[in-house]
Amino acid sequence: MIRSRYINLKYQNWIAEALSNWTKKESIESFGEEIKGLSFDSLIFPEDKKQFLKLIMQQMRIKPLDLLMFGHPGTGKTYTSKVLACELNKPFIYLNGQMNQKRIVEIILNAKDNALILIDEAHNLPDKVQETIYPAVEYREISDNGELKKVKETVSFILTTTELDEIPKPLQNRLLNIQFDEPDKELCIKILTNMQLSDDVIINLIKYTQNIRKLKHLVKYMDLYGVRSFETLRNVFKMSGIDINSGLSFEQIKYLEYLKSHDKASLRALSLYLRRSENYIKTEVEEDLVRKDLIIVSSRGRQVQSSGSSSFSSSTS
Repeated sequence: MIRSRYINLKYQNWIAEALSNWTKKESIESFGEEIKGLSFDSLIFPEDKKQFLKLIMQQMRIKPLDLLMFGHPGTGKTYTSKVLACELNKPFIYLNGQMNQKRIVEIILNAKDNALILIDEAHNLPDKVQETIYPAVEYREISDNGELKKVKETVSFILTTTELDEIPKPLQNRLLNIQFDEPDKELCIKILTNMQLSDDVIINLIKYTQNIRKLKHLVKYMDLYGVRSFETLRNVFKMSGIDINSGLSFEQIKYLEYLKSHDKASLRALSLYLRRSENYIKTEVEEDLVRKDLIIVSSRGRQVQSSGSSSFSSSTS
């Protein structure tokens, strides 16, 4: 009986050890997915930007390059990274600050040869993760449980950010910097046309914003209705709190009405009035108002642009 228990215990220990070894074997697999179906021609940028990206792609065929892509949200940084991986036939790895630090280290150390590692929104990485990733990019070294290990020389890193100033200057200098600008009206129309949208839908979308991130969100909402028609857009605008006649959100209308009645107001006062954070006011409310020349933003405060005041009154009447 005792011997039977001893054999069972020994058998259990053997199974446990076998499972442990199997898990370790699984954890050291090579990382990197194959991207298919994307082409360089699908990128919609000004011609000079496309030519510059083409030069980078040609260089990356010869040797690894580390890039820093910065600019407004929704301007194509992540998509461009995937296109590069697809065109160059490089295994693609996506990392962000939400991932466990240990997992990030494991993935970087076990990246497939010639992998392209995208570190998205690098400015949002927690300090501990930054301390792990930045040496990997800058010196090709990474700390694994206190032990300094080498990162493969064939790996390329791409960091994306909307907050360039939050990226340490030494790291900026180590990377090839590429700025992604907000597209102009002509480019926006081209992007929306490629999304199989009708002219009346495109006109009203552009009337509201030229921010690609916002435009893509609105198109996603339209897809919930199953058809990308003008009537669908009208419903989406109503649901999203956007006046289809003026091309302004209801928050923007409230913002402008407050400015008109106060002549000039601080960002803090507008934040309290709209019950929104100051960052939200700047990115979601003011951005398009500045583009439409409806307001003037300065260190002294905000005020209605005199040339835009009459157009605002007529569009909301």
